[in-house]
Amino acid sequence: MAFVDPVRHCQPCSEVTASEAVFFDNGLKSLFNGAPFKIAKSNAINGNSLYNLKLSPEERFLKFEAMENEAESLNDIDLEKILTFDGQDKNSRFSLRIRESATEEIELNFECPAEPSRKPSLAFAAALEEAVNLVHDSKAFCREDNQEERVAD
Repeated sequence: MAFVDPVRHCQPCSEVTASEAVFFDNGLKSLFNGAPFKIAKSNAINGNSLYNLKLSPEERFLKFEAMENEAESLNDIDLEKILTFDGQDKNSRFSLRIRESATEEIELNFECPAEPSRKPSLAFAAALEEAVNLVHDSKAFCREDNQEERVAD
């Protein structure tokens, strides 16, 4: 699922496209630039490690770049596998629930670091929340369209 703005013609579609355009103009730049976060798996014992998180060039994955030598390596996250975004503390902390496989889910907890990296991290968190919502909304919109087409047939 790349953030490609499709051509749409009906009124509900044009409203979706307008909200996507705002994201393309503002949020996408923050995601490409990336930002530092302290990240921990929900079941991790050894606490938070510092990573630079950014959107991959093909706009499909979140990439983790460890900023500490002892940090555990984390696999890239496919945006379509993000199940929930749970923002806390005005986005200075948030968690993502991710589908690892058909039967396994993990939760990653993110925390914005202290200044001077806090501002780009907050912008990234807000853009990521908007991106996750856009992906989920487009999935729901596509399901509704397909159901309406089946009823019409």
